[in-house]
This record gives sequence, structure tokens and C-alpha cells, in this order.
Amino acid sequence: MGTRSRQYVMPDVVIFEGDYKDRQDLGTSRKIVVIEAKIKFDGSDAKQVLEYTKIFGETFKGSKIKYILALIDGDAMCPSDPIIVDKSAKKALEKEVSEGRIDLVVVDGVAPDKSGEKKLVEEIRNFLEI
Repeated sequence: MGTRSRQYVMPDVVIFEGDYKDRQDLGTSRKIVVIEAKIKFDGSDAKQVLEYTKIFGETFKGSKIKYILALIDGDAMCPSDPIIVDKSAKKALEKEVSEGRIDLVVVDGVAPDKSGEKKLVEEIRNFLEI
């Protein structure tokens, strides 16, 4: 049996600024928000997010793209399955940000009526200027 490679199919949420009639029009978007939500986050997830930055950067050249990693508050959403975050994987992404390679923000504790939810909404609104 051969080794399986991970497929980076699509992020959880993508928001395009503007109105579009069909998929071909998306290439004209000036601003794009890419959101990846995780309950558990490890090195393979960090690689996945970095792969999205490459794919979206190549596909939407000239667009300003904001990446958001929303870490779901596992205690609030599913108390029996608390969130597990690999701190070294999170630091690897934060290094990419600090070195200016990607525009990414990590939002911790995302859950209804929690501070992470407010921060997530704030990040989207500020970026899209709405």
C-alpha cells in the first residue's frame, strides 16, 4: 500500500468583497478573507494553512488577502473534547506573519458569545472596512 498525501481541498470560509454573478468574476475581487476553523490544531494544520496562502496568492494575484485561523473554544462547544493546540505549530505560523510573508491572524477561543467570536467579527469588518 502506498503512502497517502493530504489534499488541501478548500478552506472552511472564503469571503470575497463585492458582488459577483459567477465564479469567473471572483478574480476581480480586491479583498478576500480566508478563514480556517480548527478545534484541534497541529503541524499538519499549519502546513494546510500555509498551502492555502500559496494557492490563493497565485490564483488571486493583485488581491489583498487576509487569512484568519479561528481556534474554536472546545471547552465551550464540546466540554468532553477540549481544544488541543500544538504550540510549536502555532508559533511557526506566527513566525510567517512576523516576517511579513503572510497576513494572518490567529483568533483563540472562538465560540458563541465569547471574546473570540467578537474578535473574529472585528477582524473581518476591519479588513473589509464595513
